[in-house]
Amino acid sequence: VLPAGSAVAVQAVAPAGTWQWLIEVDGHAISASSEAPLDFAYAWPTGGSAIELDDVQVLADGSRLQTSLEVREDLEVMAACVARRLGSSPDVDALSQWPTGMGHSRLSNGHLLLAQSPAWDVAGEGVGRWARRAHIAELLARRVLLDASDLRQRPGYQWLSQGVAGAIGLLCVGDTDGPQALSALVKLKADDLTLALGRDGEPVGTLLEARELGWAAFYAPLASLDWVAGQPPEKLMTLTAEARTGQPWPATVQELLGAPSDQTIAEALRRWSAP
Repeated sequence: VLPAGSAVAVQAVAPAGTWQWLIEVDGHAISASSEAPLDFAYAWPTGGSAIELDDVQVLADGSRLQTSLEVREDLEVMAACVARRLGSSPDVDALSQWPTGMGHSRLSNGHLLLAQSPAWDVAGEGVGRWARRAHIAELLARRVLLDASDLRQRPGYQWLSQGVAGAIGLLCVGDTDGPQALSALVKLKADDLTLALGRDGEPVGTLLEARELGWAAFYAPLASLDWVAGQPPEKLMTLTAEARTGQPWPATVQELLGAPSDQTIAEALRRWSAP
């Protein structure tokens, strides 16, 4: 087992440090710096594919102007909610429609890469719109948490990276769109968990030892929803600061790090699913 300080950074190629970089591609040059975990992404628009929407450069298919406007609106609303729940929200200066097969959505050094699903192929209202809002809020919250904690892949890291961030995504939809919207997304998350557990080719262990991109992405937010809903921003950020120094998870958190529990999911549905 590696010491916590030498474990792999979560969603970054290297942990927090004083980083500088220079990228030169086809006559374009970009230089930047950061003291956060090392993670950045850039895209160069072609033709008229990029538009400026309220100081955010949006790079998307030219036929998706209306969707781009809706995504920009969702970003603004969810950023405000994340700031209320965590005390701050990360800056976003670029937003790209991330092509199918290029990987999952993420926020990299101010560039929000939104995958085709669930961000672009959705209706302008209803469950699809709610799911996109939750997705955006989760990405924003995850960036705040990862930067503040300099999180490494140590036991239980999925709880903070997936559980807390995912729960904030769900709660923000409840804050902005109401309990019926939250209820619909909680039910969808439970259905996705059932599918993920069914197709997982490995024995199902605990959230403490869960691997990346597995059932934990669906279970952790549901298991954490009650806990996160009851925490003020100061408490959540204190916990991330403790994670940065390698302190163990609090006892109340360790109770959430067991194997997927039918009782836990049933309680989340009972608590958060409107009749």
